[in-house]
Amino acid sequence: MSEKKELSKKQKYGAFAAIIFGVNSMIGSGIFLLPEQLYVNLGPASIVTIFIDVIVVLLFAFCFADVAGYVDKNGGAYQYAKLAFGKFVGFDVGFLGWVSCVIGWSAMAMGFSELAIALFPNLESVANVRVIIAITLIISLSILNNFGNNISKYIGTTVTLAKLIPLISFSVAALFFIKYGLDHGSFTPFVQAPKGTSFISGLNSNALILFYGFIGFETLPIIAGEVKDPKKNVPKAVILSTLIVSAIYFLIIFGTIAMLGNKTVGGAPVQRAFTMMVGPIGGLIVSVGAIISVGGLNNVSAVSIPRMIQTLSNDSLMPKQIAKENRWGSPYIASIITAVFACLLVLSGTFETLVGLSVLMFFVQYIPTALASIYLRKSGRLEKAAGSFSLPFGNVIPVLAILTSFWILSSTTLPNILFLVSSIIVASVIYYFIHQHSKSDSEPTKVKL
Repeated sequence: MSEKKELSKKQKYGAFAAIIFGVNSMIGSGIFLLPEQLYVNLGPASIVTIFIDVIVVLLFAFCFADVAGYVDKNGGAYQYAKLAFGKFVGFDVGFLGWVSCVIGWSAMAMGFSELAIALFPNLESVANVRVIIAITLIISLSILNNFGNNISKYIGTTVTLAKLIPLISFSVAALFFIKYGLDHGSFTPFVQAPKGTSFISGLNSNALILFYGFIGFETLPIIAGEVKDPKKNVPKAVILSTLIVSAIYFLIIFGTIAMLGNKTVGGAPVQRAFTMMVGPIGGLIVSVGAIISVGGLNNVSAVSIPRMIQTLSNDSLMPKQIAKENRWGSPYIASIITAVFACLLVLSGTFETLVGLSVLMFFVQYIPTALASIYLRKSGRLEKAAGSFSLPFGNVIPVLAILTSFWILSSTTLPNILFLVSSIIVASVIYYFIHQHSKSDSEPTKVKL
């Protein structure tokens, strides 16, 4: 018994491992593909956006760290909402969380297409090549991961190295080109908002777009129980991993603008900037690293997202058939449903459109988590796990998280808002019919005499 306890203790994340886990969870395709869109909205002033997103990320990450102390099951925001507000709200958050992750996957698949075309420009001549590549990737990974997920374990290490090597290399190189950017006027004028827009509106739009690059911060607080001394190490890892990612993002956006100026608009800006810094090898390093990284993240999505609705199914909040597994232990029906939905989304929009929609939908998980943090503390009906993290300053952090998130969301488009509202209605209707069906099944059958 003592040996098992000792093994369990050794397997837990230490402070350094938790920080690396947090960094790995956040850095994805966004930083390779978003600098161009950020520049369009605000010019060189787009670097200011990072500081806004860091604040929002830290506020929500602390909320996740707080409520994680009440739950020891998989499910994240779904479990927190269900615990605080009941099955109906929990289902809506869980179902819409699955929807948001599928949208995020479709965005990453389109991002993979963009990077593939940047690496192999001749593909541009093929009709609908972006959609073809993205759908092929989604279907292939879905099939592959229905034969078990051992391959994902081997891909994980490769992906981590593939995405960190080019990003860190670029970040270090950018420090030596600050003077180059200043001398060549790359940062003047600093604010370059499009006609008819203001600095504030551009900042709002960019905050929503760049938030995509930070999605994943919620993963670390969710596994707080697997971190040594979580009360001390979780908040430390959350803060440091977010600051590290922010520093990398800042240097990449700063370095890209320093090298390209108004030529940041024009496709594959990070690759072109690194090529200017260190020669052709720079662009190749970024291109190969980016495509391997984003491909790996697509693979993680193919493994993890189907299991989100499998969790709902196992909790009898979705039809039981969805949770069925094949002989390799993969939820093949959930995988098929997820892949079909992702492919339909790929057909419906571009990378930038899907990113905006994805971020909007992720707030459906973040805001209820902040509300759950307030409610569970106020109700006092549950005790947190020993040694778990507790928020300082009472309800100040979750309230600020909610207020700042609504500020960011105010810049989204009407079609996106309509999609969000429609999704909530659809989720509620699905819950109603499933709940009514389960109630009728549980009622005793009346026997006529």
